[in-house]
Amino acid sequence: MSHGDAEKTAFTPSPYIVAEMASAHMGEVERARAITAAAVEAGAHAIKYQIWSRDAGTTPDHEDYEALGELEFCRTEWLDIMAFAAAQGIDVAVDVDDLESLAVALEGGVDILKIRASNIACHELLESVAKTARPVLLATGASTTEEISAAVEILLHNGAQDLVLMHGFQAFPTQPADTHLRALRSLATHYGQPVGYADHADSNSPLAYLIPAAALAAGARVIEKHITIDREKETHDFESALNGPEFKLLVQQLEQVRTALGTDEHPMTAAENAYRDRFRKSVVAAVDISAGETITALHIGFKRSGVPGTAPDEAPGILGKAAIADIPVNSPIHPKMVR
Repeated sequence: MSHGDAEKTAFTPSPYIVAEMASAHMGEVERARAITAAAVEAGAHAIKYQIWSRDAGTTPDHEDYEALGELEFCRTEWLDIMAFAAAQGIDVAVDVDDLESLAVALEGGVDILKIRASNIACHELLESVAKTARPVLLATGASTTEEISAAVEILLHNGAQDLVLMHGFQAFPTQPADTHLRALRSLATHYGQPVGYADHADSNSPLAYLIPAAALAAGARVIEKHITIDREKETHDFESALNGPEFKLLVQQLEQVRTALGTDEHPMTAAENAYRDRFRKSVVAAVDISAGETITALHIGFKRSGVPGTAPDEAPGILGKAAIADIPVNSPIHPKMVR
C-alpha cells in the first residue's frame, strides 16, 4: 500500500481483510511473529497491531493495569515485529493510542492507521493521524453520532484522504443482537465515506463466518477479524479470534461471497444463456400442421424443447398465418416457417 498520494481505492482489493492480533501475542515477540506468519498464510491483506504504553494510557487503579504490564512491548520490540511483517509482504495496520505510539508506528513504516473507539474524542491524535497521509480506519462502535461526526470532520479537515468508518465493537464476544449490520449503510449514506466491519462474533459459532459475509453483502469494504494460533488455550483475546487455518477459510469464503455479489447490473452470462436454452419454453406444434394450414391457438403449445424456438410472448406473430411446410407435432415453430 502506497503512502502519500494514496488514491481513494487504497483499501483494495475489496473486501480488504485485516487480521487483528490485539493482545494474542501475550507479550512475546516470537509469538507475535508466529501470529503474523499465520495471517500471511491465511491470505489476510493486513496484520493489525495495537501499540500503546500502559502508564501513558492507564491509571494504576484500572482493572486491566497489571495485565497490561505483562503484554506491553517496547519501541524496539515493535520495530522488530513490524519489520518482520513487512518482510513477509503483508500490509501493517496499527491501532495508535497516543502521539508516542503514532511515532513508533510511523518509524516502523506503518501502512494503515486506526483510531479505536476509545480514542475517538482525542482530537489532537485525530489531527496528527490525518496529517500522516496514511489511510485511516476510524472505529465507530460504542460512540455517539456527535462523536463520530466530530471525528470525521477533524480527519477530513486535516487531510485524511482514505478514510473508512469501521462499524462493530468487542463485547467478548459481541452478541448478534448487538451487531446491527444495517448501520453500515446508514454510516455510508450519512458520511459519504466507505465503511468496514470489525467482527467480534464468538469464534466457536458459525456466526464467526456468517456475520462477516453478511457485512460484506451490507456494503462493508474492509473486514477485520481477530486472529491467533491456539484459541483452544483461551489466552488473551481468544473469544472472537480464529486460528490461522480457520482465518484462511474465512478469507476463502469472503472471496466466494464477493464473487457471488457480482454487480448491480450485469450482461447475460453464458451460464444464464445455457439455463434459458434448457428450461425456457418455446412455441411448438400442439398437433401435426399441414403445409398451407392457418395456424390458430389450437395448433400451438408452449413447451421446453431440445432445440429452443420462439418465445411464448412472440406467439402473436405466428397466429393467423399459414404454414409454409408441414410442421410435425412438438416441433418448434419459428416466424420464418409461416407467411
